[in-house]
Amino acid sequence: FKINEDVAELNNQQQIIVDRLTRGSSQLDTVSIVGMPGIGKTTLVNKVYHDPEVVYYFHIRVMCNVSQVYTKRDLWLKVLWHIIELTDNILTMTNEDLELVLDKHLKKNRYLIILDDVWSIRPWNDLKSSFPEDTNGCGVLITSHLHDMVSKLTLECNILKLCPLSDAENWELLQRKVYPKEDCP
Repeated sequence: FKINEDVAELNNQQQIIVDRLTRGSSQLDTVSIVGMPGIGKTTLVNKVYHDPEVVYYFHIRVMCNVSQVYTKRDLWLKVLWHIIELTDNILTMTNEDLELVLDKHLKKNRYLIILDDVWSIRPWNDLKSSFPEDTNGCGVLITSHLHDMVSKLTLECNILKLCPLSDAENWELLQRKVYPKEDCP
């Protein structure tokens, strides 16, 4: 992903999410971004993931794409890949042992888990028992295009709905893309 992608109006939304994650509850906090496909959810979470305030605040940061088709085991391994080296020993562990390893490495750490492109409540149910609640300000950030689904996982006040750009914002973005160093004639 290009981190400095030229996207209109994402900086303000980025700061809102960063504030919710870093200044929110001491309990495990879930924040969701919802919007139609292609609107910029993944770009926005990428910017949040690399935000200096987030990098400083969280001991462990994980970003993984869930997608429509996944397995619980692959999801655990994707999360663990960001935290530890995946040795042959870990790759051959049972699912129960992988869950314990994940819990052990997250415990007593302030962590941020980003689950991108979630299509159902299943990935959250598969992972949530591995997320210790140490009351130290951990967070989970979920992106989806399904508002009904994320409303089951996230308080309504922690759901950010991305809307399409206005005609003026679209025009401004097009001009910046076509004429990056000069004014549009």
